[in-house]
Amino acid sequence: MDELINDYYDFLKSQTNTIKLNEYYEITVPFYDFIGDAIQIYAKFENNNIYMDDDGNTIGNLKMNGVGMSPNRIKQIERTCLTFGAQFDGDNISIRTTKDKFSNRLNSLIQCILRVDDMNFTTSSKVKSYFLDDVVKYFNKNDIYYTENPSFIGRSGYTSNFDFLFQRSKNKPERLCKLINNASKSTIKMALFEWDDTRPMRKNDTKFIVLINDSNNVDDSIYDATANYGVQVVNWSKIDDSINLFR
Repeated sequence: MDELINDYYDFLKSQTNTIKLNEYYEITVPFYDFIGDAIQIYAKFENNNIYMDDDGNTIGNLKMNGVGMSPNRIKQIERTCLTFGAQFDGDNISIRTTKDKFSNRLNSLIQCILRVDDMNFTTSSKVKSYFLDDVVKYFNKNDIYYTENPSFIGRSGYTSNFDFLFQRSKNKPERLCKLINNASKSTIKMALFEWDDTRPMRKNDTKFIVLINDSNNVDDSIYDATANYGVQVVNWSKIDDSINLFR
């Protein structure tokens, strides 16, 4: 498994390209937005610091696809950015960091961009309400106790964020949970990488649950991929059948 993980690191490196554009470096990474374009980060040096942003592409794509920037949605974007230690100025999603923390913060910025990009699937024509809010309401209604937005440093040194942590009990192990509104190969790969990176730092019996919004199209191959990692997948449409996983 260590060899396979090293192969994955090599793959990420081989698929990450950098181009110098005046004072900025354009960094293209092998993660994709909802329109199928690779995520691009623009970074520049500022004395001893490094500034990185998405050049407004994430919000621009959402607007182009008809996602309105209502006050409530802007608050959701700001809340998401805060979770990952990023800033949102109305157009750009950005992070400032130092050289020694560059890798960790670049990873956080990519995760943040993917999470905001996922809001494309919250338009009224695709889902009736924001997926996270629906899940929180369901847990509260059913007296399921949780910790929101826990983050852990993995064996790579990167910080990974999860949506919920369900604490260990007499009969249940610790459980981490991530919501995936758009279950694409890219979002699943990111979730599995974060879990595999975090797992060695948690107790041996800690479990990982992926809760998928299956009202959107779901590639059947992701069920095989998650099973290979021993990950429990729950479809939102059948949440009642799996409620005991969270209690």
